[in-house]
Amino acid sequence: MSTNLGMKRSFKAISKKIRKYYPSLSVEEKNGCIRLSGMLNSAQDASKAGLLASGKGYKGILNDIRIKDDDRRIPDLPLKSNELDFICPSVLIIGAGVLGCAIAREVARYNVSVLVVDKNDDVAMGESSFANGNVKVDFSLKEGSNEWYYAAKGFQAFPRLVKDLDVPFNKCGQLILFSNYFQALALPHLFGKARRQEVKHVKLLGKRKLKIIEPNVPCWAKFAMFIEDSGVVDPVYLNCALAENLQKNNVKVEFNTVVEGMTVERGWIKEVKTNRGVITPQIVVNTAGIFADIVADMAKDRDFTLHTVKENMIVFKPSAPLTRQCEKYPQSRSALSVVPMDGGKVAFASRSDGTPKREDYSTNDVELESLFNASKTFIEDIKKEDVYSYSSCVFGRTYEDKLLIRRGVGTKNVIEVADVKDYALTACQAIAVDVAELAIGMLDGSKENFDFDPIRKSPVKLADLSPERVDETIRADSDYGKIVCRCAQISKGEILDVIKADDIHTVDGVKRRLGVGNGECKGTRCSIKIAEILAEYYDVPLENIKSTGGGTILYGDTKGLKK
Repeated sequence: MSTNLGMKRSFKAISKKIRKYYPSLSVEEKNGCIRLSGMLNSAQDASKAGLLASGKGYKGILNDIRIKDDDRRIPDLPLKSNELDFICPSVLIIGAGVLGCAIAREVARYNVSVLVVDKNDDVAMGESSFANGNVKVDFSLKEGSNEWYYAAKGFQAFPRLVKDLDVPFNKCGQLILFSNYFQALALPHLFGKARRQEVKHVKLLGKRKLKIIEPNVPCWAKFAMFIEDSGVVDPVYLNCALAENLQKNNVKVEFNTVVEGMTVERGWIKEVKTNRGVITPQIVVNTAGIFADIVADMAKDRDFTLHTVKENMIVFKPSAPLTRQCEKYPQSRSALSVVPMDGGKVAFASRSDGTPKREDYSTNDVELESLFNASKTFIEDIKKEDVYSYSSCVFGRTYEDKLLIRRGVGTKNVIEVADVKDYALTACQAIAVDVAELAIGMLDGSKENFDFDPIRKSPVKLADLSPERVDETIRADSDYGKIVCRCAQISKGEILDVIKADDIHTVDGVKRRLGVGNGECKGTRCSIKIAEILAEYYDVPLENIKSTGGGTILYGDTKGLKK
């Protein structure tokens, strides 16, 4: 009785607050959630309304507010076929990002059939492609929360993952910088958190030792916590390595496949309808990223709505770079983060709320200017001439701001994974293991797949070989002596290795796996050479080679022209 009375009071309080700021909106209770509906002018207002309604004891917020120029649905693809009809995987995973591929890899350890689908034409083309690469400890996470558990567990599991996949991991360490000595009062609490998260090799550095390990540390830093095992990984390369290991273990990944709807009967997903046919899985795992709530709605299992958070990133090549991850105490989700990169480059990333479209990767001059000025906190003499590149990405968060990993509530054979946030890379392996175990349990258990091979070896990279080995390699195959990307010293032989191993058909697919085009010339010199290699290998006209899933490398939408 008291619970019902409390919920009634909460509902009245929410309704009153919403009416005060947004009187045109409708507020109602639906299946233990708060549902908001009506029309507003901006995505920022819609996000604020959802946040006003959160934190009152309800399961979630169903934000069905319509806004001008909103793009809520998953985009259509012109490709239509029925080639996926009659496919009946044990587990269907929607989304081929780092998390989707990591889950598929763990499920493949059992004797079940796994299918991964993605609306893009390759892996790492959504949130995973824009992640900043930090694998770190976050003391701002609430103890006992899902975020705390998976970030801690994933931090321990990550080194084994990258070792098995032969993915470079720059264990540069993480510095939490303190600007005044009064903050030392927080150190017992922070060291206690590190101990409870089983984080080892944590040191306290005074100013003198701090200057020794990080000579370019900002002058305001009085002392620091140094977490040695934190590091930076290339999220795109990790995603590609996971996909390559899936191929080795007979897991099918279907690209250009949009989930358009589902048939749900008596709480069970019977069919998943796509632009390429109807799939009939036993279990559906929803790792659709920014579109996870839309997929959950198709499955009749939505008790959450994602609102958009935009991350802006500027990469600098300063004369005095930082070589370790750096953050200013206290840590927070919106705090500026510093990410060291190859070749002395440094990336700065910060977040801002709200954008009308779910895949709005455009950059904003005002936000970039703000980020540039904030970067001076860590590198005082940073200049506009030091800017190497800049980009932005959109991430999805629930209004409760809680990591969601659960079996379906309204539907029995779906697993929802949403709101993984900026610690996705750190937590990915731990989340993958638990989701895989949950899926196998829902299938009433399955025997271990003794043919599963977790090991993946990187292809030959001339830049990593000794001069003697380079000479031997070129003598064995002259294609390794033909340099295509001078910035990264990548040869035709290396490009052909990737094309053959992963069945790559696009220029961007090659770039994504080898880092071609990330050098000083930004791909202006090597892109056409890659296209020529692809055309030669597949024996097709050069004009048929695509940059990505859209226009061709020579002309089309990628260059702002129409064929």
